[in-house]
Amino acid sequence: MSDAVRIGEYLLGPSLGEGAMAQVYVALRVKSGGFRHLVAVKRLREALAREPDFVSMLVDEARLTARIDHPNVVGTQDVLNLQGELLIAMDYVRGLSLAEVASRPIPAKVACAIASDVLRGLHAAHELRHPSGESLELVHRDVSPGNIIVGLDGMARLIDFGIAKALGRLSSTRTGVIKGKFRYMAPELFDGRVDRRVDVYSLAICLWEMLTGERLFEGEEESALLDDILAKPIRRPSRVEKSVPSALDAIVLRGLERDPDLRFANAKEMADEIDATVGRASASEVSTWMHERFQDAIEARDALVEAFESSASALADIPEPDPIVTPQLAALGENRRAERTRASSRRSPWLAVGGAVVTATILAFFVTLPASKESSREASSEPSISSSSIVGAPIPLAASGVALPSLSAGPDDDGDFPAEEASARKLDRRRFKKRRIVDCSPPYWLDPKGVRHYKVECTR
Repeated sequence: MSDAVRIGEYLLGPSLGEGAMAQVYVALRVKSGGFRHLVAVKRLREALAREPDFVSMLVDEARLTARIDHPNVVGTQDVLNLQGELLIAMDYVRGLSLAEVASRPIPAKVACAIASDVLRGLHAAHELRHPSGESLELVHRDVSPGNIIVGLDGMARLIDFGIAKALGRLSSTRTGVIKGKFRYMAPELFDGRVDRRVDVYSLAICLWEMLTGERLFEGEEESALLDDILAKPIRRPSRVEKSVPSALDAIVLRGLERDPDLRFANAKEMADEIDATVGRASASEVSTWMHERFQDAIEARDALVEAFESSASALADIPEPDPIVTPQLAALGENRRAERTRASSRRSPWLAVGGAVVTATILAFFVTLPASKESSREASSEPSISSSSIVGAPIPLAASGVALPSLSAGPDDDGDFPAEEASARKLDRRRFKKRRIVDCSPPYWLDPKGVRHYKVECTR
């Protein structure tokens, strides 16, 4: 727990993996009332978090992809831009990425089950529509082993909808900043043509690599990769790995057609063809295969997560998360505070004058009352003056000996008020004090447990 970092509602624990764009952490979402929920958090690189175009595009896409409700798509819970950090919070899936399990050939029916699951998740996203009935035209654009999770429940799931599109927008406006993952990109993407069939092509590459245990395009330099993608002859999977059923060759090669019109028209069509022609392993069989082949990796991951979760749960003194202040909310708050200050400044002179008049009137009453009684005793023939007529009569303030309070007196002046009233005014004037100056080097503090907490004043 000494390495845990608190960002907003999220307590980031150990790293689960790292890629070119982000690092993935197991994390707890900590809310009021002791509520804690285990999630996976993708912490994007600082360079991306500083790009307003990318952040804006990512948030826009997250609004759309949050509507995908399918068992083969990992749900996005939150996109957080706070304290200079850009985080994507997702459901935590107990399992391993396809990149971790595809280092050698995968049994054909297990590979078909993984491919079929991902294809059906893709189809659900591709078919997503606006309430008006118009297609949202969602395309993943980055179907690759790192974005496919094989769960220990035997189901495969796709993650990171929306990131590739945001990166595409950034690369079109910031030449050379983001270069993309060429290895799994469909040829037409290089011409700017995008539809659902680019995801079918990328998944077909993943299936070819699961069946053979090799990379389809081996070039390391982008120029070499581009040449391979556009022109390299593609071998049948059964010629690379003898255990692959020849019936799978036609399906894989059709998915890898460079002309999108010759591919499967949609992801569901390819999934149906796989299930009908070759068949697929059941979820139970996939789960058994995962436990048998990756037992050590699974146990190590489970131990890491359990240790983090136990340690975090034991920290009963985890403070409430700081309020998440977006630039829009901050501007709204500043406008409201400025309006209250202007209203207060308009009222203050009149309140001061009114208070002075009332105070002088009351004091004049008590000063004048004894003199009036003495005068009545000395000259009984004169009419007596009632207290009501004294209070109601205009009194020359300067002649009464009462000093007018200065109209320039600010909220910090307590004057000669009684002790209780002065105390109340001191409490009330805290609202008017300027924000205290906080040292933001560093912008966080460490509690006794070693947990890092960012200072609210340093995030505004």
